[in-house]
Amino acid sequence: MARQGGEVTETGEKVKGVGCLPLSVDAGFPVAVEAGGSKWQAPLRLPFCFPAYIIKEMSPANINNLDKAAVIKKIPLFADLPQAAQKLIEERCYLVEYRRDHLLYREGTPADSFYCMVSGRAKVFVNTPSGEERALIYLHRGDYVGIVSLLTNEPHSASVRIMNDSLVLRIDKKNFDLLLSDIPQLAVRLSESLSRRLKKKESKTKAVFESTIISVYGMAKKAGRTMYSANLAIALAYETRKKVILIDMSPSGEECASTLHMDGKPQCIVLGSGILSYDDVRSKVVKYEPGGIHLLSLSCASSADIEPSEVISLLSSIASEFNYIVVDMPSEMDKPVYAVLIQSDLIHVVTDSGEHNLKATGRIIDELKKTVKDPDKVIRAVINEFVMTKSFEEEVKLLGHKAYATLPDLGFLAGMMAAGLPPVLAVPECLYSRAVRRIAREIGRILVGLSLGSGAALGLVHIGVIKVLEEEKIPVDFVAGSSIGAVIGAFWTSGMDALEIEKVALSFKKKKTLFSLADFSLMPLHGFLNGNGIKRLFREYLGNKTFHDTRIPFKIVANTLRSRENIVIDQGSLVDALRATCSIPALIKPVRYGDDFFIDGGTLDPVPIDVLVKGGASKIIAVNCLPSQEEMRKIFAEFEDRRLREEARLAKGSVFARIKYNFNNWARRTFAPNVFDVMMNTSLAMQYVLAEASSRNADCVIHPILSNAVWFELYKAEELIKRGEEETRKMLPQIKALIEE
Repeated sequence: MARQGGEVTETGEKVKGVGCLPLSVDAGFPVAVEAGGSKWQAPLRLPFCFPAYIIKEMSPANINNLDKAAVIKKIPLFADLPQAAQKLIEERCYLVEYRRDHLLYREGTPADSFYCMVSGRAKVFVNTPSGEERALIYLHRGDYVGIVSLLTNEPHSASVRIMNDSLVLRIDKKNFDLLLSDIPQLAVRLSESLSRRLKKKESKTKAVFESTIISVYGMAKKAGRTMYSANLAIALAYETRKKVILIDMSPSGEECASTLHMDGKPQCIVLGSGILSYDDVRSKVVKYEPGGIHLLSLSCASSADIEPSEVISLLSSIASEFNYIVVDMPSEMDKPVYAVLIQSDLIHVVTDSGEHNLKATGRIIDELKKTVKDPDKVIRAVINEFVMTKSFEEEVKLLGHKAYATLPDLGFLAGMMAAGLPPVLAVPECLYSRAVRRIAREIGRILVGLSLGSGAALGLVHIGVIKVLEEEKIPVDFVAGSSIGAVIGAFWTSGMDALEIEKVALSFKKKKTLFSLADFSLMPLHGFLNGNGIKRLFREYLGNKTFHDTRIPFKIVANTLRSRENIVIDQGSLVDALRATCSIPALIKPVRYGDDFFIDGGTLDPVPIDVLVKGGASKIIAVNCLPSQEEMRKIFAEFEDRRLREEARLAKGSVFARIKYNFNNWARRTFAPNVFDVMMNTSLAMQYVLAEASSRNADCVIHPILSNAVWFELYKAEELIKRGEEETRKMLPQIKALIEE
């Protein structure tokens, strides 16, 4: 715990001291936080250093000031028990306040207590072999855990972590055993409850209900925070098909309703009168039918009189009813606002691209990072570029943090939006809407990733694949590419559609265009070609575009020659990255990378799927255009069959035709395979083995092969593109089923 002065004992019996960081507590005992006495006297305005905090012990005596009898009556397990039984429970239980991320107990540890949630949220989970946490169930008000281990005397079969500051009713094992013997009705209740749990577990029909609280904060009042909050909520409802509520915490409680152009003013809940649950505010929740979301207004006009526990308890209760809770925060930073931020599952900090606001937002994120666990996963900086006066790189430098997303300018659509539906409903395909919808799919863990693989000229089939995906409006949120796949991916994500890319590819039907790429090296020490020709081609269509200029997040894979590593490139010049990933060993001169060299990305990662998985994609479509051994045998057999048919035809023709054919056949056998064929076919054969292994991790694999094409035949673009279209259309039922999952 970061602090200045004071004392902290390991037992937590006396916890005093003035700390410079807000709520910077990592203790195994319950704590409470105050600032400047019992309450903050005035709203805290950022950016500048947070005031000192006084951290003091939350002793059982303090907690017991709560009316335990009233708490017990509201817990379903105890509510219908006789008054005498409830009195016994009251005497043998105690209430404990646990802070966010506290571990109630760990899998494999012996049973010590019965725990029942009074307010807040908790997650019951097990650890997978890979070390990840797999949620079994989420606990809300009235849910309890620890009972099975207490009854069986076996170790806990799962772990439980507090997700928000929570109030928990706890009964130690000794007292719990006494209660079971003294209250027969309680034993019957627990038996019935456990029976229902076992039936649910056996049926396995009910999915785990998971909720996510997303707080949207922005210190600049006109940075588009509320517009973003409303559109994000609608996008979450549309993309995930789950229940979403938008909570307006502005001083007036009317900003979200105004942005959505809702008729009539919503009824505001005025906080400050005590702990509320969702049942207490249910009647004030309204439905925004066009967007399929619910709206609740919480007025924070007098937030200095609001205890953070009130807001956190209410949000936790709402989380038992809705899968996603989007909270549009006020721009004034004060005690309850800061408490909601640090208790949220995700924090989206919205700013415009103004220098002052970028710097101020960076300082806010600095402070939040001192308190929030796993800040890189929780805190997201969103830059609204409706007035863009600087480059993206300059914006990030001023912010001082990585930008999670940028919201493109609505342009002339802004006027239309002022009196109509929000962008995600009115113009779902505009760049702003696409950006918000992609964020929603990432939050919902339904990102669609597209992996475009290597294969030299054979990779032109990717154009046909993209053509069909565009026609069918298949959403793609994330693209990764190696070699030729990276080239097609860069053209597409930078703004060219499939027809425009096809036009570029068809220019290679003229072989002179193909030969224009060949700039042979006079001294081929590193490669037969210098690579300047292909770089000129990239520059012609991409200019000075960077990865930030892509409309879909895009990553390029290249490999290092000496260290044999996969390098993922997602920053800087697209042209330079493409030149690196297209450095075919021995054919095209590699690109220097420090003391090493970049070579063709397909050498080690011909179908880059791991890149998509690490980037958060959960639905992956992969394109593998490399022929297998069996397909190569088939291709060779077809070639031999065509050769024999041609010989039979010429046998009936003129002598001159037979001499010409025989000469060409002799030349082919004499000079083929040449050194380029040997290198490329050997490389492609090895790449296929890697591609096949990688593709097993994809949900859908498109494998278009053209039997009469080889690695250098860019002039067969029309046939290759058509083959990509045909194979993708065959896979459409599987692709659509994947998207709808």
